[in-house]
This record gives sequence, structure tokens and C-alpha cells, in this order.
Amino acid sequence: MKKLSFKECLLAGQRGIGKKIVACLFLAAAVTSGAFSARADVIWEPNDPFYTKKTIEEASWDEFVLNNRNYFTNGKLGYLYVIDDPEKETIVDALENGVRVFVSFTYVNREGEEWGVIQYEQGDDGQIVPSYRYAEDDSIKTGWIRMEELSLIYDSEEFKKDHEGEIRDNDGSVEIQLEPGEELQYWSYPGSGNIIENTPDADKPTIAQIYTDEDGEQWGYVNYHYGIRDAWVCITRPSAVDLPVRVPSPQEQVAPAEIPQNLPETMDDALGEKHVGKEGSTRPQASTPAVIMTVIGLVVLAAASSAGIIAFIYKKKKEEEGEEL
Repeated sequence: MKKLSFKECLLAGQRGIGKKIVACLFLAAAVTSGAFSARADVIWEPNDPFYTKKTIEEASWDEFVLNNRNYFTNGKLGYLYVIDDPEKETIVDALENGVRVFVSFTYVNREGEEWGVIQYEQGDDGQIVPSYRYAEDDSIKTGWIRMEELSLIYDSEEFKKDHEGEIRDNDGSVEIQLEPGEELQYWSYPGSGNIIENTPDADKPTIAQIYTDEDGEQWGYVNYHYGIRDAWVCITRPSAVDLPVRVPSPQEQVAPAEIPQNLPETMDDALGEKHVGKEGSTRPQASTPAVIMTVIGLVVLAAASSAGIIAFIYKKKKEEEGEEL
């Protein structure tokens, strides 16, 4: 599905675009609360039934947390299960370890488990890849996976956490200097080796923050610039494409394993245990009539006790009055 610019959000209500209106309302609420900071320029929504039901039919936007980060699947079994609903946890698919996934939103279910929603398809080479488009057929799938079974792909957000004390705000004195004809290179983070975009010399972004690496190269953080967001530019060598690569060691990855042909029906079946209070659990549950009768019994008991206390006080008072006479 298409990403929405803020301008599109303002126009969505006039055009009656349905689901886009929900995205815009979600965006407005998030911007107002400050939840997205610099990442609030656009929102991409997965075409997922559970997410759609919650946000459109129930208007429960606050149950989802914007994530917008990339991971590798890293299940303990060498693969992980994909479910259709974080509450019912019915298994619909499985992915081998090492598959790149994009988690747009997370959701915590009644059991306190954190799940991330993904949308994916099979690429031309047969590999599973993230998908951001809409299709009427089943070529594109969505589902939910446990966040604990993912390993984060290092990104700008993580870089800023690791170098928090070394990054300072730009007071406006630092600007990008480019020679005519040069292109400005945008990197995912300093030392990533990953160029995500480039622009002509006349198209310069505003530098929000400054970082200096161990070689003395000065980097500038760009919140947003004409569709480019959460990116870095090398201020001292803005057009260079061969800067040193310093990628942190990745998280430990469990080797991929063959996925069983017959998948378990639910996560309860897969884990060999039942979750407390989950629908379909074999643990005894108090029935609604029993609960009602219990409440009524407690009320009657309380009323009877109160009546007894009042009667006792009244009798005692009469006895005292008789003694006075």
C-alpha cells in the first residue's frame, strides 16, 4: 500500500479514501502526542485483517505501537510461526530463520506477549521479502510474529542510542558544502556502507544533529528531506561513496531449519502448553452464571450482616434507655 504524505492526509477526508482516513487520524493522534517524533511524516499500513478490524471497526489505534524497523527471523527452532491474530494465535504460516521482515506495528496481547505485524511475498528469486504493495490475490501475505524471535537489523535508531553522548544538536552553524555537479550521498547511519539515496548539489537538507567519528569525519543527521527520512550525510565528504564501513557485530543467529510440512494449528499446540485465560484453554474457567450467583450471594450476605449489626445496636440502645429510667 502507498505511503501517505501529510498533505495527502489532509485531503483524504475530502476524497473518501476509507482506510487512508484511518491512517491520517492515527498520524494526527501520534503527532499530537509526540509519539513518532521525526518519524511522523508518513505512515504505511499493512493490509492485515486483525489490524484493520482493530483500527477501523473498533477504533483501537492506541493498542498498536509504531515500530517501522527491519529484522531477521530468528526462532529457537530454526524457524518461527506466523499467526493471523495475536489473541487467538492460529498458525497460518512459518518462516525459516534469516528471512528479512519489516515490522510496521507491534501489539501486546492479553497474555503480555509482544507481536509484530509483517507483510511479505515471494520474490522473483523465490526468496521471501517484505512487501509494501496491495494485491487482490493471495500473492501477498500478512501475519503476526513474536518479537522475541527476531534479531534487529542495525539501523539509525540503534546507532543514535549507542552514541547518545557523542551526538549534539546543530545550532545552525554546520552546513553542507558541495561542488557544482556533485551529488549528496545519504547513508542509513555513519559507517553503515549503505547509501539509501542521493540528491543534486542544489538540493541540501537541514542538518538536525552532528556526530564525529573516530577518523574525524563529521556526520549530519537528517530528520526528513523530500521523502528521505532518518538518514545521515557525511559533512566533511558529502559526495564520497567509499567511506569506511563500521558495522556492529550482528546478534547471534540460530541456524535455519526445515519447516515441518504439517504446521500445528495454534501456538498452544506448537508450544505444548496452554496460556492462562486464552480462548479454548482446557483450564477450568468460571462460567458467567456462576459468577453472577457468587456476586448476588455476596451482596445478600453483606446485607444480612448489616441488618444484624443494626438490630444489635438498636437493642443495645433500648436496654441502655431502660436502665436510665
